Amino acid sequence: MFADDVKLYAEVTTDVDVEHFNHALSCISEWANMWQLQISIAKCCVLQLNPRYASSTTTHFTINGTPLAAHDSVRDLGVIVNESLTPSTHIAKITATAHQRVNLIFRAFVTCLA
Repeated sequence: MFADDVKLYAEVTTDVDVEHFNHALSCISEWANMWQLQISIAKCCVLQLNPRYASSTTTHFTINGTPLAAHDSVRDLGVIVNESLTPSTHIAKITATAHQRVNLIFRAFVTCLA
């Protein structure tokens, strides 16, 4: 198991839930330190699925005193998950990549119209 494979899921609606979630984050941090694993805080993020609570709780999630950044979409195992759990962001990225590759292929061919 790699430390970057850890994901925490919780329903956070109150300040007590924020405290419990931060406690879970600190437990993971302590476990990683015990096993001499480094947590890349820059790669850690918060994806909140309910925008009603986004403004009040996002800034309170921390690892070792460092606040975690909130994102509206996250890539995990090649799949982009957004806050509305719709595939639109993932499909848009795949489509854009496909268009870029097709354009590269077209540029490789020289056409001569007479």
